[in-house]
Amino acid sequence: MSEFNEFPRVIVLTSDKTLWSVQPLINQWQMYAPGIPLDVFGYTEPIDPYFMQGETFHSIGKFENYPVKKWSNGVIEALQSIDDDLVLVMMDDYWMVRNVDQDAISMAREYMETYPDIIRFDLTTDRLGDKHHDVESVGHYDIIQGDKGASYNFSMQASIYRRKLMLEMLVPDEDPWEAELRGNVRLNASPYRVVGTRQWPMRYIIAVNKGVLMLDGSWCVPPRKLSEHDIRNLYDMGMIPEGVKQA
Repeated sequence: MSEFNEFPRVIVLTSDKTLWSVQPLINQWQMYAPGIPLDVFGYTEPIDPYFMQGETFHSIGKFENYPVKKWSNGVIEALQSIDDDLVLVMMDDYWMVRNVDQDAISMAREYMETYPDIIRFDLTTDRLGDKHHDVESVGHYDIIQGDKGASYNFSMQASIYRRKLMLEMLVPDEDPWEAELRGNVRLNASPYRVVGTRQWPMRYIIAVNKGVLMLDGSWCVPPRKLSEHDIRNLYDMGMIPEGVKQA
């Protein structure tokens, strides 16, 4: 039995334009992180009862009230609607490509509970690509910390966030790119820390690049891809609708 057993609430952010990508995400999540529920936060609720495949959908409001320049408003609304201290935040096109390391994620949550100045625990290898330093080891996990001044200390890559501190970094009326870039400046000026691990708790393809479906993973850094079996299953089950622009 694992010494780590606390898994954070997992929230997925979507929009009416990208809602179609939620079904493939759920399919891959249920395959590679079985038994861990998802809370999807979006706008127009899917009519098809099968669409959510047993997961939960939360409507933030009317999609037309949240144009791209108000993207951050929707995230703020979603985070303010829950009261969890720590939440695992994902986007709707993060489709898993292999088993999620649930022990690592439970460890990350426990680590954040020990150190209240940590705003974010990166669950990818994003921190390895920028300025960072080693902190310590927990079990067989190597903890690293992003240096002040590093790029994307504030990021929407899959991470456990301390919800109230994440809300401090978000301001209304920013698009996704502004929220990350300006949010990073705000975070680097704050006393809060961002940590990660040299291991890779969650490995996923970022399936959509500038509105185009790219299943070969060639644009991701480092590159990663869905297996041919997973791709075939998604098409066979009709989870990639006709009309989606593909590379």
